[in-house]
Amino acid sequence: MLPIKNCRKCYLLHPKNNSFLCQADVEFSGDEEITLSFTDWNPRKKSICGQAVLFYDSVNGLVTCTCDLLDIRPDPEKKGYHKALCRIQSIQDLVNRHEDFRLSISLSIRVTYSDAQGKKPVTVAGITTNLSAGGLYFITAEPLPVPSFQIRFYHNILPFVFQARVLRKNELGNKRFGYGCCFENLSSNAESMLRGYIFQMETRPKN
Repeated sequence: MLPIKNCRKCYLLHPKNNSFLCQADVEFSGDEEITLSFTDWNPRKKSICGQAVLFYDSVNGLVTCTCDLLDIRPDPEKKGYHKALCRIQSIQDLVNRHEDFRLSISLSIRVTYSDAQGKKPVTVAGITTNLSAGGLYFITAEPLPVPSFQIRFYHNILPFVFQARVLRKNELGNKRFGYGCCFENLSSNAESMLRGYIFQMETRPKN
């Protein structure tokens, strides 16, 4: 039985250090088989054994598997893409989705909420200190008077509007306020892109 129950995206990993290689779309093609469709990687072989693949499964969480990629060829339905039959041989690692990895990172964000009358939007600048698929922690120079708000990342790093709810608030001194928040009503596309970004940043070469 496949360890993948409900998965749309996965990440092919470099065989030497498990760093990010490319993202792939996942399609179920049988009881024990799935098909991957990917770009940004043009393998020279028609089959690859022992390929590491990280699946995000909404049921089982993050599942890293050793797979055989078979019948690798250009995807006739997607220009610039390749497709391959993926057979999972073993599970390397499994992380429950409720145990999401937190990435320590400083990103500029915009926090937007409605004023006391609920008519005029108010925007406050913030800086993140960590980020996960479930939420984030950020610091602002002024207190936020509402328990929930919208968050946008500068420079279109993550091109979605994230709805967030405050779980805890800290007064840090020097007119700084910290907020630990969870994301709410996250779409599957937004979650997939968020996980992909976190994974790429975590596995990028360190200077």
